[in-house]
Amino acid sequence: MEKQVPKKIQCTCTRMEGTIRLHLRCRAAPELLVMKLILAIALTPYVLLTGGPTAANGKTWKLTATHPTDDRLANADADFSVAAGAPPELPQGAFDLFLGMGEVYLDEYTFHFDGSYGHDVKDDNAAFGGIVYQFVTTGGAGHC
Repeated sequence: MEKQVPKKIQCTCTRMEGTIRLHLRCRAAPELLVMKLILAIALTPYVLLTGGPTAANGKTWKLTATHPTDDRLANADADFSVAAGAPPELPQGAFDLFLGMGEVYLDEYTFHFDGSYGHDVKDDNAAFGGIVYQFVTTGGAGHC
């Protein structure tokens, strides 16, 4: 004997670090069917960066002065080898410490799914202006 498809489905959903926990409760008198599912959703790095097509205002990021132990100033080679003259690990506040650019930690960067981006330069009205100034005036001498 076939069971009829329930007319009423109740669903609750909670998010858990990259997964969705879904509880389905189907009532078909006199039975109650309860299913609990945990779904993992694979998101591309681009969607993680931008918030995806439904994020109308994009996704906003800030640099942090707190660096994990595996952060480094690296070359763009296959091994991300440490750049000449750079420490093997970046200390806290490296942009300020080495480049005198502590203001970059205040700036906000917003990335949109359509490929556009915004940079809120906050109080100093400069976008990495400190390093450009240093290289123009000193050729970068004494830095990095």
